[in-house]
Amino acid sequence: MSTYYSIERALQNSIADVTILYLSNNQLKTVPEELANLKALTYLNLSGNQLKVVPKELCNLKALTYLDLSDNKLKVVPKELCNLKALTELDLGYNQLKVVPDELGNLTNLVMFYLEQNQLNHGEQEKVRELLPNCEIYF
Repeated sequence: MSTYYSIERALQNSIADVTILYLSNNQLKTVPEELANLKALTYLNLSGNQLKVVPKELCNLKALTYLDLSDNKLKVVPKELCNLKALTELDLGYNQLKVVPDELGNLTNLVMFYLEQNQLNHGEQEKVRELLPNCEIYF
């Protein structure tokens, strides 16, 4: 297991070896496409950046169990993110989300879901609860 705090260092080393990557508070507006090559990645923290969209590269990281995208500028959660079926914890708090995709129900292993400080109305919150009945959800 290897932990990295910069994408450059992670990519310089054996890609197969990278399991934990902290990229929080780096003012990132995008992430490198090469991130998709980190197939063994299980933990990814991208909190506190300037991301406006969820990078499509994340949707290929099938081993991810923890994903933190909190405190960015996200307005939309792409349905492709819901293909990360290994996720057990997802943090989308402190963004600008108004809706979430119905495909969230595909995340059957999710046990913790953080959505606090978004713009989800009561109906959208109820939808999330129905889609993820066995998950602890924080609004």
